[in-house]
Parts: sequence; C-alpha cells; structure tokens
Amino acid sequence: MAKGLVIARIRGVPLKLHWTFLLVVGLIAAAVIFVSGSLVMGLYAVGLILLLFFFVLVHELAHVAVARRFGIPTKEITLLPIGGISHMERIPEAPDQEAKISIAGPLVNVGFALLLAPFVFHFHGGWSAFVSLHLLDLTEPSLFLDLFWLNVIMGAFNLLPAFPLDGGRVLRALLALKMSYVKATKVAADTGKTFAILFGLIGLFVNFWLLIIAVFVYLGAAGEERAATAQAVFRKAQVRDVMHRDFVMVRPDEPIEAIVERSFQTRQMDFPVVRSGRLLGFLDRGQLTSAAGQGGLMVEDVMRRDIPQVTPEDDLSVAFRRLQGGSVKALIVVSDDREEVESIGASAEMLTDSGREGRDIPKDEEGRRLVGILAVEDMERAYLYITQRESIGAETRVGSPMQMFGGRKRRVPKAGAARVARGHSRDEREVWVPVMEEPER
Repeated sequence: MAKGLVIARIRGVPLKLHWTFLLVVGLIAAAVIFVSGSLVMGLYAVGLILLLFFFVLVHELAHVAVARRFGIPTKEITLLPIGGISHMERIPEAPDQEAKISIAGPLVNVGFALLLAPFVFHFHGGWSAFVSLHLLDLTEPSLFLDLFWLNVIMGAFNLLPAFPLDGGRVLRALLALKMSYVKATKVAADTGKTFAILFGLIGLFVNFWLLIIAVFVYLGAAGEERAATAQAVFRKAQVRDVMHRDFVMVRPDEPIEAIVERSFQTRQMDFPVVRSGRLLGFLDRGQLTSAAGQGGLMVEDVMRRDIPQVTPEDDLSVAFRRLQGGSVKALIVVSDDREEVESIGASAEMLTDSGREGRDIPKDEEGRRLVGILAVEDMERAYLYITQRESIGAETRVGSPMQMFGGRKRRVPKAGAARVARGHSRDEREVWVPVMEEPER
C-alpha cells in the first residue's frame, strides 16, 4: 500500500498519492453524473472528495505532529481511496504516548465539525440540520452540511475499537496498562478482526466500501499482531549475537558481473562498498539482481549511498524496524568500540578481481568502523532460536517475521539454529536459504 506518487513533502515527510485515488475519484464522479443526470453535481462530488482528503491529510498530520513530540519520525504519508496511512518509524510501546498519538487524528475531525457547525446552522435550516444525517443530496449541493457530516463520520468511525483504526490503538494502549504489550495487541487485534468480519457482512448487502474497509482492517490487525510479537522476540537479543562477522567487501569500480559471480561463490548477497578505508555505499541484493542483466554497469552506478546502519549494541528490534519496510534486505553494522573492531579485523577481507587488497577496516562518515552485516535471514534464524529457547511467543506467534520483510524462503534442516544465535561461522548458518528475487519496482 505504501507505493504511490510523491506529490509533496511536508516538513521533510513525503506525501504519496496511491495510484487508485484518481481512478476512484473518476468512478465516483461518473456514478454521480449517471444517477443525478447533472454535470454540475458530478463536479461538486469531485470537489467534495478533494476536500474530504484535505481533512484526511490534516488528520494524518495530527498523528505525525504528536509522534514527533515523542521523538518518533514518520517515513511517509500515503493517501488511499479509503483514507490515509502515516508510516512511522516505530509505534511507541508507552501506552500514554500511543493513546495521545492515536486520539490526535479523530480530535482534528471533531474540531473541523465544530468549526463547520455555525455555518450549518446558518445556511441549512437551523438545529434540524444536525439530526437529518444529510449527506450528498444528489438534487442540490449542500457544502457545509456535507463537510460537517463527513468529519463527524470520519471521526466517529476512526474511534471504533477496531484495531488498527485509531480507536483500536487507544484500546491497545488501555489494555497495555493491565497486561503485556504483546497480549494487549493480541486482544486488540482479535477485536479488530471481529469488527472486520461485521463490516464485511454488512458490506455484502449494504455498501461496497465497507467490504473494502473490512479487508483493510482484518489484514492490518493481523499484521500488527505479527509485528508486536516479533518485536517482543527480537528484544531478547542484540545485533552482535547474530550479525555476520565474516563478510566480503567490494570496490565501487568493480563490474557488476564480477560481483554476481562472487555472490555465488561466497553465498553473500549484500555487499559493503569501500575504497581507501572509507565506507562509500551499500550494494543490496535487489540492486544486484536488477543490474545483473543490463551489462556494462559498475558497482558505483547502482549502489545505495544512503547506507542502512545499526550498531552491535542495538536490540534486534531496532534492526527489525529498519528492515520491515522491505526496501532493503540487509543492514551494515558499524561500531566505534575497540574490542568489537578488533574482533572483526581477522575475518573481514576485501576480494577484488586480482585477489585480496588489504585488511584495514573501513570507516563511515562519522568515523565508526564497519564490523558486520545483518541480513533478514539472520533475523529469521534468531527468531526461530529465541522462540524455541524462550516461552515468549509460544501462544501469540502468528507467522514468520520474514513475511513482513517481503522475503521468500525454503526450509532446510534446522539443526544449526541454536549454533547460529551463538555467532558461529558461515558454514554453520545454513538454516534458512535466501532466494534471489526480483527487486521492488
């Protein structure tokens, strides 16, 4: 759902418009013209939809503003035909913070409704307008009344305790005061799924949009439950417990064909790009796969210069959040800890077409040393090991975190799962075998 056209940036946050938005606007306008027989009403419907999505945008910006107060950045906002989504770097597990972020959006709609109320009273028949539930009369435009009821309905609908709607998030925050975050998420998700089934049944007979919303709510609730369980599991280990310390680095002036061959030789799929002791970029499997068939490309032509990083001290939950979007399948691990750097000095090597080229450990722009790579397959192995070792997740585990990384997998014997989590060599890491796949487009 996150894919779309970037139409603006608001305080550095990309605002995306999903491709289906314009299609839906056109279909609604055509339907109104067909039913009313009036081009004017069709244009009015388009204007009303655009104003509606202005309210949706302000609703989402309220979430973003409150989240920013708590130090939580937002990656992007996406406008969909059924509403908006704010993609935050993380969801706060402090119940009061989540409740405040969640309630901010519906309060915006309440505020708009209160601002519109005097105009409704003046232009649309006094107090009777507030009990008419008038919405989009196809015989004549009623702008203030329509906008008033759109905000009332939007605010009220979002306050339903149907996770992951705002009301469902408030419900989870309240439950988390009395029980664990994972259990609170499970209860809220089950409630959301129940509402989704009810929406779907009503939508089959009354309103097609409710059916679409039902699918969104059900999938969203299931996804949030998986994510919360995975976060709880990943807090049990650190990046240093799972990362690859034996890895291959490449130069920016090497041909892609040579890197593809090296990937088959070493079973490594993501490569740090270094030169003269500096970490310059990152070549991930998606870029490698995409560039492999084009011919004549060098590493520097396709590598990422925004290097996705974690430190050895980070919980795996930090890495999980950074991998969750699916844009990359591995992270660079950097450190300024002397012992950590010394531990990597004997294992990291730079292979070039002519063989080895030194053993100096490269630095990033902040002077931290490159000490490892953490891939989604490492995260999957850690997840398996921790859930086998700990009771956590035994009742709430609802699938693999690999699903949220966008990866595909094939199972092989898992005898090495425990050894992997203790940091043994690459030869013992063959529990989950990655599959080269087409990059996201």
